Amino acid sequence: MNLSVVPATTTQVYNPNSAYMLQIKRGSIMKEKSLLKVALVCSLVGVTALFFISEFIEVEERDIGEITIDNLDENVKVIGTVGSVINTDKALIMDVIQQQKVKVVVFKEEEINLGKGSYIEVLGKVQEYEGEPEIIGDRIRLIN
Repeated sequence: MNLSVVPATTTQVYNPNSAYMLQIKRGSIMKEKSLLKVALVCSLVGVTALFFISEFIEVEERDIGEITIDNLDENVKVIGTVGSVINTDKALIMDVIQQQKVKVVVFKEEEINLGKGSYIEVLGKVQEYEGEPEIIGDRIRLIN
């Protein structure tokens, strides 16, 4: 019977599907575990940093009179009173009034109950419709 001396830094693994004995260095397993730990820590730190950064990013509130065609594709926040409301199956179309008024279109995924005189905050993107600026709303919040 032949005996071989295996260094203490390796582990022998027998593969039953093969007639060969595999030798795995223990150091490589430790390196993989360390690499996994570093990757997990970096991922958690990165996600946490993104969360805190996103808390400080805020869309600037604008007066309706300042919104023009030059602001196309900009994100805006407008606070005002609902003037008129047209409620269709797929969209809510309303005029939001401050000193001036702007048309706001919100494509709805669920029923939105707003009426004339509601005081709201709208976050959305400025678009052009028939030569006039309008806001495609992403989020509406009713202010009491």
